[in-house]
Amino acid sequence: MHITVFLTDEKYSGRLWSRTDKILPSKYLVDKRPHSTGEQRLLLYKTLQEFWHELYTADDTYCLYFGVSELPNFTDYDKVKEIVDIIKDKDNIHLSFVNDFDIQEHKNWDRELRWQKALQQMPQERIEFVFNNTLTVEKFKQTFPNSKVNFGSRFIQRFIEGIDEPYEPTTELRNKHF
Repeated sequence: MHITVFLTDEKYSGRLWSRTDKILPSKYLVDKRPHSTGEQRLLLYKTLQEFWHELYTADDTYCLYFGVSELPNFTDYDKVKEIVDIIKDKDNIHLSFVNDFDIQEHKNWDRELRWQKALQQMPQERIEFVFNNTLTVEKFKQTFPNSKVNFGSRFIQRFIEGIDEPYEPTTELRNKHF
């Protein structure tokens, strides 16, 4: 079974890793994505202590899931290192870092290098990143060549969810230009 765990600890919670009081909505994206094996993911909200004492077994595969900010003042790399130190030798635990909301990117940001340092003890094959910015995706693909690095947008999900009928392209000539 594949189990995605949103940590609810005040210290680690992906739902709280955000700028000021704005909570990133990344947790909703995973609900829509099929797992790569075609199996459904079981989504659970647990503290780290509950995860180790009540949930974790060597028989299942786990993904610890975090919504993170793309902003340069993101400072929770030490929390990431702390998690990595605990799980680096457990082959059945993966990490997923998702920001499907922010669309900013600046040339002088070095977030991918900070992530590389924070995750240096974690096997890259067990790391996934999802970003809403193609420039960020390309940077992370170069920095983490053996990790899953994908584009994902909450904006697209909102658009799709708002449509009731199947899309039918128009065949008429355009009469409005902006």
